[in-house]
Amino acid sequence: KEYGFQVTVLTDATRQQIMEALYRMRAQLGENDNLLVYYAGHGVRDDQTGRGYWLPVDADPDLPTNWIPTTDLTDVIKAMRARHIMVVADSGARTTSRPGSSASSPSGRAR
Repeated sequence: KEYGFQVTVLTDATRQQIMEALYRMRAQLGENDNLLVYYAGHGVRDDQTGRGYWLPVDADPDLPTNWIPTTDLTDVIKAMRARHIMVVADSGARTTSRPGSSASSPSGRAR
């Protein structure tokens, strides 16, 4: 606030809360605005499709129903009118051979 930034904090957010916040930003931001999205949480990469997913607090690591595909994140961010947008995703990179299977670490050992 001291530097003129507007901050929205989502702690232990669900899939719905994360997506709603991004869509609100999409509607509110103009061409002179800047946006920084910082995600600290779990993530999964599906080796078969090469797609990445954020796992919000309501996600089951073994069932992709509430996973957030990074393609969905990219789509909503591309539609924003902000001048500059930066996404920092601080998430562990678990891998899975297919959605719904037990994830493994990059070394191949099951977690």
